Amino acid sequence: MSTACFLDFDHTLFDTDKFFRIDVHAAFLTRSAQVWQQSYDAVRPTGYSLQKHADEYRARMAHILNTEIRQSFADLTRYVYPDVVPFLQQAQQQGTPLSLLSFGNADWQQYKVEHSGLAPYFHTKFYTASEGKKGEVVRQSQADRIIENFEKLRFASFFQSSLKKSGF
Repeated sequence: MSTACFLDFDHTLFDTDKFFRIDVHAAFLTRSAQVWQQSYDAVRPTGYSLQKHADEYRARMAHILNTEIRQSFADLTRYVYPDVVPFLQQAQQQGTPLSLLSFGNADWQQYKVEHSGLAPYFHTKFYTASEGKKGEVVRQSQADRIIENFEKLRFASFFQSSLKKSGF
């Protein structure tokens, strides 16, 4: 029986500080100043108000987030620490089942895992939006698997018993 390996994504496999604190931060700051001016220029001729400016700014930033910034971060492989892929490849070659744990919005975490190129290395992936609850998520998943296996075993036992009673 091989040993399973559970790995955390952020700060373990993925350079989250460089990604968020440097590159994402810079992308937002650069665009934010531009969008502030563009949104001001758009609402000024209609009679400026802080609320109209904020609404225009929010709409423009949402569009930028959904297009430009997401496109800028479509390939996240540059944030994977250099020793990660060789480690994961070696674990795979040795038959070690790999499971991923990650805290954050599940859709966003899944996006990062897939776009980092690491998704294929993991047999199972666990995401939780509850801080400090990674262990609970794994325990619940294991409990669900135990129950599922028990139900299969119980069904198989019932089926075998029924066959014996029927003379098979």
